[in-house]
Amino acid sequence: MATTKCPKCSHTAFEVVSNTPEGSKFKIDFVQCKSCGTPVAAIDFYNTGSLLLEQREHIIGIAKQLSAVQQTLEYLVQNLNK
Repeated sequence: MATTKCPKCSHTAFEVVSNTPEGSKFKIDFVQCKSCGTPVAAIDFYNTGSLLLEQREHIIGIAKQLSAVQQTLEYLVQNLNK
């Protein structure tokens, strides 16, 4: 298997460093050479997939609550019209 090397200094040790780029509202994790600091990749600081799944669960919960409110309102309207 090939070993990943820094494109600048050819060292093989890397580290993840979090930073907020100037003008950005979000942190980014940079994979950089541990020896010279040359960035070789940038990845989301937050696990976007995990955040989306969490939001999905919240949305499903809200939809269920709205459905219950709708059923209650329909029941009230029916009884008021009698």
